[in-house]
Amino acid sequence: MCKFYIYAGLTPDDLAKELSVLTGWDIDGKKLLKIGERGYNIQRMFNVREGIKRKDDYLPKRVLSIPEFGKYANIPECTIKDFNLMLNEYYDARGWDSEGVPKMEKLKELGLEWIKI
Repeated sequence: MCKFYIYAGLTPDDLAKELSVLTGWDIDGKKLLKIGERGYNIQRMFNVREGIKRKDDYLPKRVLSIPEFGKYANIPECTIKDFNLMLNEYYDARGWDSEGVPKMEKLKELGLEWIKI
């Protein structure tokens, strides 16, 4: 299944219906999103175990600087401070701590409390 289904104008419920028809599974869009969230958090916990944390969640310097010429030369700069604020919001929305580690509450919610770092 393609993770870019949203570009085809499909909703999670649309995709879940297709998946149900193809597999016979009883699934809706909400369950499908939860499965994806579980997978994403398993991946993150694996990466955390391997030493990946906030220090590694940065964009290349060229992305955070303003181009000197071309059609993007006049866009507002995304400073490190701005990026850190966005990263904080992202971690919070994911249920992760300030270092990008999934909180135990999030792991319990997803039935992943068995994962150890």
